Amino acid sequence: MRCSTRVSAFGYARFCHWRVYGERGLPGEAVAVWLYGVTLTMTFADEPLAQYRVTYQPDQRHLARVRELDRVDTPYRSPQPFLWDMNDGEWLSVIRDSPYKLRRQRVLTEERQLDLPFVTDDGVASG
Repeated sequence: MRCSTRVSAFGYARFCHWRVYGERGLPGEAVAVWLYGVTLTMTFADEPLAQYRVTYQPDQRHLARVRELDRVDTPYRSPQPFLWDMNDGEWLSVIRDSPYKLRRQRVLTEERQLDLPFVTDDGVASG
């Protein structure tokens, strides 16, 4: 399965109610997320950014858990370094996200905005 999504300002891309880290240096860029078996791979310009291992829920359709497998050093790193070094306990490369909320449907009414009066060159409104 392949899908395309955009990278947030913090370097995360959303995939199936999960936010997975790609690279901070690619905010707003479109990345491809590949899910093949138990391996999820995020790529940009045919270059892998990160790989994750997934486990499925009993229905074999939804993801139960996503764990980081490998993060690749790429030329797309952010020029701004982190303020401090973070170890595995402080760094969240995978975040479970809440499902999308349903949008309210617009209520169509019979009301209509009135036309603006037409003003001629001599300043007379007609209409």
